[in-house]
Amino acid sequence: MPAPPAALGSLRPSVGLQGLSERFGWFVIDQWGCLHDGHRLHPGALPALEGLAAAGKPVALVSNSSLGEGPSRRLLRGLGVADRLYGALVTAGSAAEAWLRARRDAGAPMRVFSLMGPPGPDAVLRSLDLPLAPRPEVADLVVAAGIVPPTAPPDLALLRRCIARGLPLLCLNPDRVSLQPDGSLWLCPGSFAEAYAALGGPVQRWGKPDPALYRAAHRLLGGPEGPGLGVGDSLEHDVLGAHAAGLSSCFITSGVHGPALSDSPASPVDPARLQALCHQLGAWPDFVAPRLAW
Repeated sequence: MPAPPAALGSLRPSVGLQGLSERFGWFVIDQWGCLHDGHRLHPGALPALEGLAAAGKPVALVSNSSLGEGPSRRLLRGLGVADRLYGALVTAGSAAEAWLRARRDAGAPMRVFSLMGPPGPDAVLRSLDLPLAPRPEVADLVVAAGIVPPTAPPDLALLRRCIARGLPLLCLNPDRVSLQPDGSLWLCPGSFAEAYAALGGPVQRWGKPDPALYRAAHRLLGGPEGPGLGVGDSLEHDVLGAHAAGLSSCFITSGVHGPALSDSPASPVDPARLQALCHQLGAWPDFVAPRLAW
């Protein structure tokens, strides 16, 4: 990990991926907040991917999304991102799906209580056809997946019921919040996992900053040689995760940290706020850019 800089000037501004493609051999790019907001692509994202493809740079998309690989690919296609623009796709959901499938195939009890409400049609629990428990008292596992509005925070009494049963919480996305198109922050499974752990419950997580997803992406890309660059909008997950995996990092400031770094989406990032946030989280990116662009 880079040493904390003495001044903000040590955080080098990015000139876009075109310039960085001359320095790095392969790229790991985050999805939400970097490529898209779940509903539309961010301006500049598609030209950035097309530029990397034209330059012959291997690209992996690595996300903390609780969606598995299939639903993630379908989402990207629907947004206009063709499969040819990336060589690997790894999500926290796909890693958890593999773990759950192995446990199911081994004959382990698999009644699942879904902590954040009924799973959607693309949820990992649906893809594996796992039996859903109506309440914690008849469950074998408790799962946190998806996102919920800020008006539906963790129910501490419900968490205590899960913990009283000794149920491990499987967190399919370690992010705490997700920035929505209207600027609101919805709650992700990481918020529920933190509350569960604070009450003394056992938690198992998949996703960044654990370098396992980066290692899987590197393997799926065929093991490209040379330095790699991780690009994302979360200091806690993308920057620290890239460094933990031995990659350099480029921090996109307009994503999940955007509300903390400027007064409005149209306002420039406040350098003092950026430096304070880097100090607070202990995450110092190698490059900083307002958005993904070629």
